[in-house]
Amino acid sequence: MVARSQPWDQRAAWAVVTIVCLASAWLRFRFLADFETPVGIDGYYYPIQVRSLSESGNLYYPSAPLVPWLMWLASAFTDPITGCKLVAALGTATIGLPVLGVCRRLELAPWPSAAAAVMATTSGSSLYLSVEFAKSGVGLTVAMFALWAVLAGQGRPAAHKSARESLKSWALPLIAVLAAVLAHKLATAVLVILAAPMVVAKARRSRRWLIGSIAAVVALAVVGLLMPERFLSPAALSPLKTMWTWKPTLTAAIYDPGGQPLSFGGDVMLAAAAAVAALIASWRLQFRTSPVIVGAAIFALIIALPFVNVADTNGLGPRLRLLAFIPGALCTAAALDAASRRLTWLGPAVFLGIVAGLVFARPRAPGDGVVVPHPQMLRALALMPDSLIGPQTVVIIPDRQLVFASVWMHRVESRRRPEGTEPQRRVRLLPAWATTPELVSAIRSATAQPAPGVPAPVALDPGQPLTLTAVREPTWEWLLTQVPPAQRDRLRRWPTP
Repeated sequence: MVARSQPWDQRAAWAVVTIVCLASAWLRFRFLADFETPVGIDGYYYPIQVRSLSESGNLYYPSAPLVPWLMWLASAFTDPITGCKLVAALGTATIGLPVLGVCRRLELAPWPSAAAAVMATTSGSSLYLSVEFAKSGVGLTVAMFALWAVLAGQGRPAAHKSARESLKSWALPLIAVLAAVLAHKLATAVLVILAAPMVVAKARRSRRWLIGSIAAVVALAVVGLLMPERFLSPAALSPLKTMWTWKPTLTAAIYDPGGQPLSFGGDVMLAAAAAVAALIASWRLQFRTSPVIVGAAIFALIIALPFVNVADTNGLGPRLRLLAFIPGALCTAAALDAASRRLTWLGPAVFLGIVAGLVFARPRAPGDGVVVPHPQMLRALALMPDSLIGPQTVVIIPDRQLVFASVWMHRVESRRRPEGTEPQRRVRLLPAWATTPELVSAIRSATAQPAPGVPAPVALDPGQPLTLTAVREPTWEWLLTQVPPAQRDRLRRWPTP
């Protein structure tokens, strides 16, 4: 059952949110399409997966497969790069639709729900996800659709359902949850966090929910055991170790590696404030809060704690903070709904004003933190001669974007780190930013007069010799002997950003 409201209110709220989502999808796609190449640190990762699916039916990199499948389908009507951009833009921008659906299933009024849905769609974090973490962003949308399906599956009490109706009420939620599991493991975790309080409450009162919950847990465990490398492998759980820090930092940042902190409009603090407001509204106004809102509030408050490690850009802390806009939107809807029940002047016109303010005040395209393509670097990489690439060659590049770009351009195995690769198979690519004046001097010396048994370095772009330099392992070892000891130790560790 959903909240009582005028039919036109419901239709108008859905229309407004749909228009905002489609407009946001168009703006995101325009931003991505302005670049001929993929955008983002993992931009080339997705076309690689699509190409592999087209050629072999398998993913090149082990991964949750749903988003690559969707990109492969979209690429059937265009090229792989454009298909990936289409899915990234549309799949992340439409997050507002399931948010609105969830809020309505939680019996929240249409206009507070619509304001929260627009808040989610226009958040800076959502825009960032569409470029830098497309699989996570699309997976989050799928997870919210799954939560909506689970809530819709409650329907009438079990006593009033036939066996067929009961089966149907469970089929769609289970399919939706499976889709979320196949989309992204972090998005699945968010689904579990938001749904767990409700499921526990239902399971305590209903045998049907208890059996269904046990079946869902068993199904997830089976999927995890069958495909551990794609879901819950030890490597996937390792970021939990670095999520917390004993040095508290009062910051609204999502990432703060010590340089330019990224907060995306303060999404983390907005979510925490909305969580507090929703809980206070429930307590002071004696407004019954759904367990889903309680789960969202707890989630928002935990990831806002100053003990979350935001310095590790590859850690779990920043990844979870990047998703703060989801619990923030749900808590905002609950707080606004509670307020609108007491403040009668909070009518549709006021909420339309909030929606308009969000649309016009928030950024319309991704900005801060986005990794755009480096034309000179990509051009140099494209010029890498075939003589450097053999059947057993492994290209070692410290730049994550270039690792995927080299796989896409040359179909060669590429990694960021040299460990685990036999020295005779390594070809190291040195971007200009990874060199030092002393190393550059040694490269020039080795190019002009190579030492006996040491292959000369290869400047991949003759017009810009230091943009990207290829060296084989004997050359790399010789270069290390030409730099000061302290610098040699640092370079031998192969620093990666």
